[in-house]
Amino acid sequence: MSTPTVLVIEDYEAARKAMCLIVRSYGATAIGAADGEEALALAAAHKPDLIFCDIRMPRMDGFEFLKHLRATPGLLSVPVVAMSGVGSEVEVAHVESAGFAGHLMKPVEVDVVGAYVEALGSRTRTE
Repeated sequence: MSTPTVLVIEDYEAARKAMCLIVRSYGATAIGAADGEEALALAAAHKPDLIFCDIRMPRMDGFEFLKHLRATPGLLSVPVVAMSGVGSEVEVAHVESAGFAGHLMKPVEVDVVGAYVEALGSRTRTE
């Protein structure tokens, strides 16, 4: 099996680098993007197996990113996990209704990120 690729979208550079380190520590390739626009280009080029996406970002927020991603052939079924500093019931419900595969509260828990990455080993892509 090839090494899974994970795209990390986070506008705060230190948090993006930390997430990439966590992803790599679980054996995946990590690619970082500072915003949704950059992430769309990287997703098209690298076809990630999983995406962690900040919700509040400049230029294109996480909801808009997901909308564009779901309209991109070849990326329709890539799981996208939202990351947010807001964990209210309203925020989580909005994330779920938008079609995200999950919601992580910031600061993220390393073992929760690891569980998502490790689950890639048992998942097959059907596109």
